[in-house]
Amino acid sequence: MLWLKAHRPLDEDDEKDADYIDAVAEKESIERFFLGGWFSMLTDLDGKVLLEKLKCEVV
Repeated sequence: MLWLKAHRPLDEDDEKDADYIDAVAEKESIERFFLGGWFSMLTDLDGKVLLEKLKCEVV
């Protein structure tokens, strides 16, 4: 998430950049993990709350 914050796209070309696309895909994958069933089987933490707290840490 930190990389995405530091490299926000300025135009459409930036959004097509391979590094940006990879970072967005990784962020979405991490979010799916925290919101998914596997995470809830591993811990009693609320994945949605944890993601919100992580997002606050990045800002």
